[in-house]
Amino acid sequence: MIDDESVRVRPVIWLFLILSLLCQVAAVIFGKIAALRMGSPTPGAFLTNWWYLGSLACLSMQAICWQIVLRGIRLFVVYLFTSLNYLLVLAASRILFLERVTIANIIGAAVVVTGVYIVVREDLP
Repeated sequence: MIDDESVRVRPVIWLFLILSLLCQVAAVIFGKIAALRMGSPTPGAFLTNWWYLGSLACLSMQAICWQIVLRGIRLFVVYLFTSLNYLLVLAASRILFLERVTIANIIGAAVVVTGVYIVVREDLP
């Protein structure tokens, strides 16, 4: 059990949290590319699609980073940080896939991230 008062979060743990988030977003992006380039979704199509395999590799890296992060930061704090994925995926969907992003989408994602900041600001370095 982690004693919140006696444990300081090492800066490297925050780097692993950022890496975890980026790996998760990369997995989503690669998965979208795989879906767009795949013909019919058969087991063989998945196993021969390098974008899909890249997505799985990113998810594997994310899982490893996540375990390191969970050892050093309280669960509710790091889990709330995953809300940054909303902004990152929103930006990627617009920039990489030219998908329509509305001001409501941006405001909604910003509200979620702002809410998370309010909740976890005391735990930030």
